[in-house]
Amino acid sequence: IDREERGRLYTELMRYMKENPPFIYLYQPMTFEAVNKKVKGYRPRPAEQYYLKGVYIEE
Repeated sequence: IDREERGRLYTELMRYMKENPPFIYLYQPMTFEAVNKKVKGYRPRPAEQYYLKGVYIEE
């Protein structure tokens, strides 16, 4: 599948999943994150996933 077709299929899948969810969230847990001021490039992500590409510590 070429890149354009793959993108179209993903869009179609996301639309379907939105209209026909496989489960229903009953609650949203409250979370928080504390980050030292020296840590740069960090961005919080959904679902408590940590993606550290581009994160560095400023001396």
